[in-house]
Amino acid sequence: MVGGVPGIACPKEMKSVCQEHLQDGGAVRSKTIQTKGLFNFMALPPEIRVQIYNVLLVSSGTIDISSDPAVLCTANTSALPYPPLSILRTCKQVNEEATPILYGKNSFTISLPNDPSPTFLLSNFRWTTLTVLKSLTFTSNNRPPCSLPIFEPTSSEPGFHCTGPDILARFTRADFRYSPVGPNHFMALSISNWVSTKVLSAQLSAIQRELEMMMGPDDEVLTALGGPVV
Repeated sequence: MVGGVPGIACPKEMKSVCQEHLQDGGAVRSKTIQTKGLFNFMALPPEIRVQIYNVLLVSSGTIDISSDPAVLCTANTSALPYPPLSILRTCKQVNEEATPILYGKNSFTISLPNDPSPTFLLSNFRWTTLTVLKSLTFTSNNRPPCSLPIFEPTSSEPGFHCTGPDILARFTRADFRYSPVGPNHFMALSISNWVSTKVLSAQLSAIQRELEMMMGPDDEVLTALGGPVV
């Protein structure tokens, strides 16, 4: 998600840029663009600026953010355009106008690291960003490979899908008074445990479905265990 021209979507690079943007809370050094002698972007009508944000920041596919630096680009993500996050850092007004478009009109996938920290990436999100986050799917790098080649690979990795408001709903109004900007350490730990449990449950369900396909509905083992779980 970097650069003025869409490039190759690399989760490793995207992670570092996203984290840098989130860690400073989207902070910028000036409130307006004040470069003299150049075209004044802020002089454009708001609706034109919104159209430009949509062209720059809205991806046609899912944006894959890896939490593990060792994970490299895959064939499924390398063709996706890279939304240029640098525009969010030009000035405060652009940040306020463009952030809801970036997080509200894109779908994100976060691949949890093999040994996730208690807070991982979400600890750097602001509450205002989570409010507009419309689609977030967590997967895991720990999923074992398919056991038999006779089955076609699944269309997507098992994971847990939620939205930003789903995350916000885990906290009470009093919680936000203790941490008004974004999740503190304990809130991030709660989110991490919740997400990890959901992802593990999705993985176990996927493994169970694979076993049922291998054994068949009339397998004696399944019958002894009480039959397949629907």
